[in-house]
Amino acid sequence: ANSPVTITLAAADDASKTTVYTIIFQVYVPPTEITAFDAIPDVAAGTAGSATYADAAAVIAALPTTVTANANTVNVPVTTWVDTDAYDPAAAGSYTFTATLGAIPAGYANSGGYTATVEVVVAAAPVSVVVNTLGTEGNLTTGTNAYNIQDNTSLGLWSFAIAKDKLPAAFAGATGYKLVIGSTEYTLDVNMFNSNLYQYDVPDTFTDDQIRNGSLVAIF
Repeated sequence: ANSPVTITLAAADDASKTTVYTIIFQVYVPPTEITAFDAIPDVAAGTAGSATYADAAAVIAALPTTVTANANTVNVPVTTWVDTDAYDPAAAGSYTFTATLGAIPAGYANSGGYTATVEVVVAAAPVSVVVNTLGTEGNLTTGTNAYNIQDNTSLGLWSFAIAKDKLPAAFAGATGYKLVIGSTEYTLDVNMFNSNLYQYDVPDTFTDDQIRNGSLVAIF
């Protein structure tokens, strides 16, 4: 803060002769340095081939015009965003956009040249094949069998299972699988004893042929 102080000076030979000076002491407060920009949640851009944003310009138009720093204590304007990863709406991936900052607010400095980034994520398009095209059917612990349908209709169900390592290459990298029969979807469970096997007990309201002609969908 600025603190005014008044000083009165008198002549040595005549105390009635005075001069008044007002001195203002200025206290210098250094600016607060920006040490980091706060994380921005990923922006979901739909799936490859039908992404929400047709190009980088569409992404930039949807990104925020301000960002925060130092644990949300200061707002900094953004003049634009730069596509630093060559955004491609047809290719699944996480694309980084980097902020071009506007004027740093009064009382703050950005000597370290920090800036904000955000990830725009294009998800992989679903991979789906008809079950009976996966490969041969049978015991999954032997041979090259990719799927198996066990008749447990005495219990009201068919036990359907797949072997992850025997699926087509298009399924590589999947984190899970769904069995789709008509309009009904079942998310397969990981076998508790073998993480390579995924399974689901399908109600016997469906036939085994309906299961074979259903679709296996990869979840990425």
